[in-house]
Amino acid sequence: MLRGISIRHFRLIEHLDIEFGCGLNVITGETGAGKTILLDSLDFALGRGKAANALSGNDRSAEVAVEFELSAQHPATEILGQHDLQSGGELILRRIAYPSGRSAAFANDRRCSLRILEVLRNALVNLHGQHDDRSLLDPSQHRRLLDLYGQHDCRLEAVQLSWKRLANARRELATALEFQVEASSEQEYVRQALKELTDLDPKPGEASALDERRRFIRQAEGNMERANTARELIGMSGAIGQCSEAIAQLERIGSPQQKDISEALGSLERALIELDEALQNLEEFQATLDIDPYELENVEERLFTIRALARKHRASPDSIHELVQPLAKQLEKMDASGEDVRMAEEECQRCLSVFKDKADELTALRLKTSSRLDAEIAGELAPLKLRRATVRTEISSSSPGAHGQDKVTFLGTTNPGQPLAPISSFASGGELARFLLAFKVCLATSNAFPCMVFDEIDKGIGGATAAAVGQRLRALAGKTQVIVVTHSPQVGAMGQRHLVARKRTSKEATTIEVHPLRDDQRVNEIARMLSGEQVSEEARRAAGVLLSTTFPDSG
Repeated sequence: MLRGISIRHFRLIEHLDIEFGCGLNVITGETGAGKTILLDSLDFALGRGKAANALSGNDRSAEVAVEFELSAQHPATEILGQHDLQSGGELILRRIAYPSGRSAAFANDRRCSLRILEVLRNALVNLHGQHDDRSLLDPSQHRRLLDLYGQHDCRLEAVQLSWKRLANARRELATALEFQVEASSEQEYVRQALKELTDLDPKPGEASALDERRRFIRQAEGNMERANTARELIGMSGAIGQCSEAIAQLERIGSPQQKDISEALGSLERALIELDEALQNLEEFQATLDIDPYELENVEERLFTIRALARKHRASPDSIHELVQPLAKQLEKMDASGEDVRMAEEECQRCLSVFKDKADELTALRLKTSSRLDAEIAGELAPLKLRRATVRTEISSSSPGAHGQDKVTFLGTTNPGQPLAPISSFASGGELARFLLAFKVCLATSNAFPCMVFDEIDKGIGGATAAAVGQRLRALAGKTQVIVVTHSPQVGAMGQRHLVARKRTSKEATTIEVHPLRDDQRVNEIARMLSGEQVSEEARRAAGVLLSTTFPDSG
């Protein structure tokens, strides 16, 4: 509910605080008294209108604040929570227009964007001018309004959930098909790569071990040649042979000189023993270097194969064994891609069938609800002097989606025999206003509209028709808060809270004031609306009659 509005320096409004009540609030006043400016200020606070159009022209900032009372279940409460703007049961929206042409918006004293104000506006207020009612005149909103009226929440949620699952299944199918296409072009490459690796069967760290063995073999070949040379130099054709010959020559020396060379002979014999041991050690050393002549070729061939595969797969030669398992899983997935596609297609068909069933149920429910709404609206049209009018909620097929498979359009005509047409195109201004009022009275039971504001909905009508409009507004106010700007005494008399707008002009400035009226003051205001500027006693008596025939809580 809109509790009140506080206005500072907004166009011709200098300083104004207005309180609204439950039920039907009427705002009256002479033409040009500023009633429309009052509604413009409300629109400005709710995010519409340019800042420059709000200024009074006195180089002062304009400010409008509106206060709402919210229940925990009110849609605006959820919106505030989504943007971390908790309400605690009340919401104060404030917008400031600066002389520079910029504006700032606040929700419960926290800065917010105009986009958030626009979203909140749709949840808080429904403004209806003679030619302005977006939700009822916009066919794209008709399905939502019908669902709200019929309270289709549970069925609609089921459709939305089934559509979401269908969308997910279709994405999974698209992914499976895409992978199948990729698999068909890469499968043979992966299969060959896996075969190369499994045939090679590399071990962890094998490349480093092979490289070390390769260096050892190359060193061993050179060491073998050096050991052979050493053996030749030590052997019979070398040091051993020469040492043996030296010993033989010394042993031929006779006595008494034999005694003088005994030490040299002993040294040579000891040296011969050492040379024999050295030769034996060399033989043992060469035994350790006994290498298969083809081993180096085999080692190098395997090492180079491992390094080539490592370069091919951009991996470390010592870790290419780690590629085997991922490639095996990839190949397994590629081989199963056809089955994955088949299963994804089956899931899509299953989800589509579920969605179709849920959408069919919602369509049947909408058809049933539309008949009930049409009958209820027809019952509202008669008191509004539109007995010959016809209304029909048309449900046709549309592209399936989270909303179901239906297109909903409100059609009607005010002349029998004329084809039904969208409600925005078949009625005159006054007829359209009453037609939309009938819709709103019916839709109000679903909370499709929150606080409703009507700007001169009674324009162009009078007498019994205006009285009927007032009665329907009063009935509507029994379901939701209604604020009406009116020139009709019949509508004004129906108000449960009556406000009057007046324009004050002085040498310094022109300002607009709005005041609540007591019961005795209401008589004079209704009389003025009946007779004009000069209020007669007859007009006062007629005003008294109008007020006395309304509900007893008026005033």
